[in-house]
Parts: sequence; C-alpha cells; structure tokens
Amino acid sequence: MEYANQTPRIEAAQVALGREPADMVITGGTLVNVYTGEYYPADIAVKGTRIAYVGDVSHTIGEHTKRIDAAGCYLCPGMIETHQHVGGSQLTMTEFAKAVLAHGTTGIITDFYEIGIARGKKAIRFCLDEMKKTPLKPIYQVASQIYVQNGPFGNSGQVPAEDLFELLSYPECIGISEWPVSMMTEKDEVVLKLLEETLRQGKRNLGHDSETPEKTLQAYCCLGHSSTHECVEISEAVDRARLGLAIMTRQGTAARDIDNMSRTLVERKLDSSSFMICTDEEEVAELYSLGHLDYKVRGMIERGVDPMTAVQMASIRAARYAGVDDDMGGIAPGRIADILIVTDLPRFAIDTVIANGEIAAVNYRYTGSMQAPVYPDFAYQTVQLPKKVMCAGDFAVDAPRKTGTAKVHVIGQRNGLLVTEARTAVLSVQNGKVLADRGQDILKVAKVDRYQTSRKWGVGFVQGFGLKEGAMGNTWNGQKEDIFIVGACDQDMAVVANRLQELGGGFVAACHGEVVAEVALPLFGLLSEKTFEELVAEVLGFNKVIRDMGCTFDGPMTQLALMGVPVEIGTLKMSEFGLVDVWEGKLIDVVIE
Repeated sequence: MEYANQTPRIEAAQVALGREPADMVITGGTLVNVYTGEYYPADIAVKGTRIAYVGDVSHTIGEHTKRIDAAGCYLCPGMIETHQHVGGSQLTMTEFAKAVLAHGTTGIITDFYEIGIARGKKAIRFCLDEMKKTPLKPIYQVASQIYVQNGPFGNSGQVPAEDLFELLSYPECIGISEWPVSMMTEKDEVVLKLLEETLRQGKRNLGHDSETPEKTLQAYCCLGHSSTHECVEISEAVDRARLGLAIMTRQGTAARDIDNMSRTLVERKLDSSSFMICTDEEEVAELYSLGHLDYKVRGMIERGVDPMTAVQMASIRAARYAGVDDDMGGIAPGRIADILIVTDLPRFAIDTVIANGEIAAVNYRYTGSMQAPVYPDFAYQTVQLPKKVMCAGDFAVDAPRKTGTAKVHVIGQRNGLLVTEARTAVLSVQNGKVLADRGQDILKVAKVDRYQTSRKWGVGFVQGFGLKEGAMGNTWNGQKEDIFIVGACDQDMAVVANRLQELGGGFVAACHGEVVAEVALPLFGLLSEKTFEELVAEVLGFNKVIRDMGCTFDGPMTQLALMGVPVEIGTLKMSEFGLVDVWEGKLIDVVIE
C-alpha cells in the first residue's frame, strides 16, 4: 500500500494534542471496537483523511469543525472485501467504487484479472490508477488467470511471464492470487520463480484450492498457500482452518456459502479469528438488490454469528490478513477515517458512510463526486471473431451416423455452483448432426476465441439453463474472457456471436433469428460506459428477457461464464478447442458413441 506520506498523520497528531482543530467530529455514538471486542460510548475526531482522536473529543472542536450527531448509533470501521473480481460487475472502477461505497465497503483486495487478459499490464495499471482516484482503496494482487488462463486450452497472449514480476513489484501489491495447485506442485518454472520472489518480498500467496486432495493441499500449504475462498462444506472449512489457512467466507452470485460457513462458527464453535468475508463474483443486478459486504454481515448475524464477530470478519481481520492494519480495518488514532454510522447493529443498517474523512454515502446512496476518466483507445475493439461472419453450421456437432441417436457427454450446471457435473445423454441425430433437446433441457454451448489467437471455437452440450428457445451469450467469462454462448437454436447462436462482435463485447440474447436484448460492454469487452443505475436497468431488462425465454438461474451470466473455466474447478467445462475433463486435464470427445 502507498501511504508513505506522513503529513496526514502529523496533522492528526496535532489535533490529538489539542493544538489544531479537527475537521470533523462524530459524537454520541457507541464504538464497535474490533480490536478488543468491546462496545462503549466514544466520540471520534477526524483531521483530513485520518482519525485523530477516539474518546472525549471536546478539546479538538474548533469554530469550523463539522459535527455529526450519532446518538443512538453504532460506529463501525469501513469494511474490506477480501477477494472479488471487479470485472464481473461490468462496472468501470469509478462506478464500482460508487456502488460498493454506498454499502460501506471502503477497501478491496482485487486483481483486475479480466481486464489484464483482454489488454495486458497497461490495462491493469490504468484500472488500478482509476480506482485509486476514488475513496475505495484497492489492495492489489497478481492473479493467476492473466498468465495461466486456460493453460493448454486457450490464452489471449496478453501477459508474458516477465510482466508478472513487474506487476508483483507494484507498491499497491500484497502478493499473488489463485495460482493453480498443479502449477506449483508440478514445478512449473515460471510460477515457482514468481512464488519465490513473492515470499522474498514478504508478500502473500492467496491460493485457490477447490476440490484439492489432502496430500496435495498440504503440499500447497508448504509452498505458502495462506487463504481459501473455496470452502463450500463445513468439513472443508474445519480441515483448512486446522492447517492454518485464513477462511474467506464467500457469498456472491457464483457461489453461496454463507449458510455452511456460519454453521461452522456457530455449531462447531471454531475460533473465528481466521474467518473473513468475500464476494468472488457478484452481478450488478445483485449488487443493486442485495448490497455488498453489508448484506453478508447481516446474513451472518441472522444465522447466529455474534455481531461483533461478523463486523471483525469484514474489517480488522481482512486488514491484518492484507497487512494494511496500520492504515485500515479499525477505528483508532492514525488510521484512515473510514467509519460507518450504523443505526441497528443486528440488522446492520448503515445510515452514513465516511471514507477518507469525507461523507461518501447516506442511506445507501453515494453522495460524493467522482469523474470518470477518458478511457484509452486500447480499451475498445477487443472482440474479433475467428471468421468474418458466423453461421448456424458453425455450431453443429457431428454424429457418427446420419440418423438415429448418439450418446454424448453433457455439462451438468446447477444454480449457484461453480462446479459442474459430468453427465451423459442420448440425443437425436439428423443429417449426421447431433441435436439439442429442449425436452431434456439439453442445449448447445459454445466457446469462441475472440482474440484471433487460435481462431477456434468449441461446441458441446449443457443441461440446466432451462432455455425453451433462442440463445444468449457474453464476452465476460472465466480465465480467457472469450465469447461464450448457450442456445436452443444454432441460428440464434450465430446471431449472438455476430452481434457481440459488432458491440465490441457485452451480453446478447437472440430469438427467431433476431436480437431481442443486449447490454453493450465496449470497454475491454467487459465493462459498460454507463452509470451504475443505467447499467442496472439494462441488465434487469436483459435478465427479464432471458427468463421469459426459460432461463431459471439466479445469476444467468455468471453461471454461463464459469462454464468456461477448464482448469482448477471441475468437472466438465468448455474451451475454444472443445470439451475438457478438468481433473484429467485433457480434451474429450463430445460424442461417446
């Protein structure tokens, strides 16, 4: 973190001594002291961006000191997101900051990986700098996806190995994130050198251990694996906590683990000091309807977690894990003035958000002023099809016979889960092509290279989306951020692909040969140029259309996106080269017989 400038601390010290007046005082509230686990009356004095005094602040009040009456309220520290991929919100960094600050999130550990995949380190640097100009404080980590991407199953070629070490050297960087177990345990030379340099610099390896066997997991821990956001079952959380791993309780669009993680604390009575809260992925419509870390804190309290524990998980424990607790995570002299005025602690109702010593939000609405930057030319025109125009025939699956039936592999997708199931089905064959079967809810799924690196696309079958007609697709999806389409009609799949190229990226739905809904994401093929409110309206409208077409998922675009991660998260996934058996690490034929 870049907080070497001592001037704000020196100024705060002068206020603490009574030599200078505070810029702001908050009086009458009950302090939620996350350091000691106590509640008690205390006032807060703020000078510039820093807290100057906690307690009786009467000696800090001057003629021009702003006063905030917090009588009957609780004073909590601003919250810190421990693991979220911000590109999944489809918001620019400016609009994302506005959205989450309104819900009390004042810091975030993130990686900008989607943006890096699309346009490399220059895009990461641009977005990191954009976020730094907001009151939301980025804590950067180098993500595996920008280099590993889909391993042998696709790579945009935007981030060479040498760039990883430059990114690691950023002063905002606290370490590396989500590096695959296999690349460390199988002695990948680049990854091991990166890990060595990470540990040499005293930075962290924030790992990814989904469905990892015990021996492999412990080997991974030997290599510096320090945290997990992949615990789904209670047993997983217990086993990993016993190994000294920090547990990031995840609740987002892609995975909803808060029930079991709350039960881990309440029923198993584990020491909660290793537990934090994270989002991983959250669609903009859910951010609008549910909130951010605030609803997760609220949800944990509703499930029996002590309110103090839930607040600590969202603040000081995150700050300590990231190594930024001298600046963030608690309300104490010298810390950055990130303060939440909460009217009802059990319901975690936030009235006012103060970030960097300024009022940022009131009643869940951002009230500050931020100006979006001018986006560079390299952020645009990132979607190029493998061929000039795609047609229905490009989405055909060849059969071993002209007519009859064929047994095929099917990706089994369930609502709210990252992992998929390996299923099989018997489908009809006509004119030597295997057909989708809406009666069995078996649709076509395709992943299409959008960087013209391989100029390939893979087609298979998926079960679970529920579409009765048409097709839908996007250019935001895990690992390589390709074009990903699911559909009941090959012609509509082609319409979606072609329109995504015309838009420069986005979400598109087509039916009966025509586009019926779309959300343009022209920045890196991932982000909208619209405001948070405008984008929410567009996405809600899009989701209504695809639900009318039959899609049953709560987060349809996220569920679609995560089928395109053919490494580290099982079981069957789709790549531009075809269907992948993740745990075998190889392509498999869609048609079995």
